[in-house]
Amino acid sequence: MANRIGFKNIQIQAKSDLAALFEDTYEQSGTNSKAEFIGVLVDNYLNPDSTISLKAATIERQKDELSGKLQTIENENNDLSSENALLKERIKHYENDILTKLFLKHKGKKLKFRNPVGKLVNIEVNDIKDAYTAVINSIEI
Repeated sequence: MANRIGFKNIQIQAKSDLAALFEDTYEQSGTNSKAEFIGVLVDNYLNPDSTISLKAATIERQKDELSGKLQTIENENNDLSSENALLKERIKHYENDILTKLFLKHKGKKLKFRNPVGKLVNIEVNDIKDAYTAVINSIEI
């Protein structure tokens, strides 16, 4: 065996026979024919450096594609963060002390108020927006 320099010692450690292993590997290879598959196997065996450089080029291309996707996602994230900050600024009036106290005091209860027409209105307070609705709807414009 020592005088067989340049040959790889291939051992198959499976319970299936060699033909079944070949068929399975061929199906997974994506080649168009068994002859093409054997050609790829022989080429990989005889030219391992070209196979490695091809794999490196493929990995580099995938890296570039993923970097582009990452940049797109980061840009979208920044845009959404800006929009989120703007929306938080717009709803700050819901979170002021007066509305929060009103909400906590009447949470789960009916809140009675008169609308601008003078009609008595009952609203059940389950959310801070209910307290806001009661305050806004009780103001005469």
